[in-house]
Amino acid sequence: MIQNQLIIRDEKNNPLKLKALRMANYVRAQFIEAISEKQELYYLFYYESEFLTAKKVTKLRRHSLIERAFKNGLTFQAPHPFIHLLSTSNPSSKIINNKQLLRKLNQHFSKQEKAYILTFFESFISKKQLFNEIKDMFYEDRRGGQLFSAYRLIRIMKDFAPNHSLVKSLSSDLIYKDFAKMYYDRTEELFQEDLIESEKIMFHELNTYGEKLSNQLEIDHRWLELVMWRSLQLKASPEPHVFESLQFTLKQHFSEHESISVLEQLAQDVTYSPLQEHLFSKYLETNQVDKVSQLLKQNQHLLSPQDLDQISQTLSEKTPSELNIPIESLQILLIQVLKQRHDLAENLLHKYIGDLLTKHELSTIHKWLEPFREVCGELKVIEKFDRIYQMSEDLDHMQSLGELYYEFKQWKQALECFSMESELKPDEAKPLKWLSKTYLELGMKDESDAYQKMYIQIQKQA
Repeated sequence: MIQNQLIIRDEKNNPLKLKALRMANYVRAQFIEAISEKQELYYLFYYESEFLTAKKVTKLRRHSLIERAFKNGLTFQAPHPFIHLLSTSNPSSKIINNKQLLRKLNQHFSKQEKAYILTFFESFISKKQLFNEIKDMFYEDRRGGQLFSAYRLIRIMKDFAPNHSLVKSLSSDLIYKDFAKMYYDRTEELFQEDLIESEKIMFHELNTYGEKLSNQLEIDHRWLELVMWRSLQLKASPEPHVFESLQFTLKQHFSEHESISVLEQLAQDVTYSPLQEHLFSKYLETNQVDKVSQLLKQNQHLLSPQDLDQISQTLSEKTPSELNIPIESLQILLIQVLKQRHDLAENLLHKYIGDLLTKHELSTIHKWLEPFREVCGELKVIEKFDRIYQMSEDLDHMQSLGELYYEFKQWKQALECFSMESELKPDEAKPLKWLSKTYLELGMKDESDAYQKMYIQIQKQA
């Protein structure tokens, strides 16, 4: 089961327990919205799936990048495998203050990336301070003659503060007219030279640039974002090449458990036979019979003759405690097997009725067996259970009832029946004999020997 519990470290390095609420993926950025044990709201910030820091929310600015991310990005409600994968891929997540954040951005990111990342924080750091930080980088590039690098920062400022007088002035400066035309025309050079701006275009026009975005995510090794995008593609257009691409990425870059959790979530959102067949196959391989039964409930046509043989073998070889599946799931599996393999009916039902007798009321088992009467016809094992059901409150048949419980290996119930029969008929030897046999089955040799002696003594007196 996917958990939505997160643990990060606060500024004093103390553990901070959070419950994830939802997540947004938006143009290289990921945001997790979470709540603390004190009911305080936090946002966790990531860039290309790398943890940056977290901030406690007092007030979220309107039209902020976070707001746009949750409005226009790919969003996922907790619990969700993407939230789990993002958080667990950053096990040493620690909140850092603003000075430490700036130092981290200076050390690990380009100026353009730093400028873009700073725009994430307008609800937590003064917008003026953020703008000035980006502006200083712009002037540094312009003084150094790096006009294209400077213009890329203008584009960041234009998205961040479009109405600022400086931004308006710089945007219309003729010195940048060739760059402006390149952006307007969306030339191939733009997609090669300004990866952030081009990704904004691709992200907002996925129908046109979806494959181009996929290629870029692969080049950057941004596998989690690629899986998110492929999942969205499959929901929108369930086609073989999309599913094959998703499978390939999952197989190459994620564990089998992680891959299955992603596909299970996807199967809740889209009806696509190859996806169900793939999960069905994986469940069979790993003997997850409960999940096999859930898929069979939705689609019985998933079961091939080979699958049927494997399920039959599992049900025959595994003990009920090893399977550990709900009674409803067990019923689905057994019905599917016994429809084709009538020869297995007596042994399998005997085995599982015996287990059910230890856990469920007789009325529950009686109802559970109803479909088998139709599928299998008359069976001795069902007839024996019906006798238990009919005689369970009849004191005149305690001996017969005990013998039936004994046959189903229900030693405790058998002892109760034989003991009652012995009390009701103290001169009878038969219940003593069965008490001795039952205690022996329980490994209680002294008790077994004692009842055996009593049995022999009454036999002599007869």
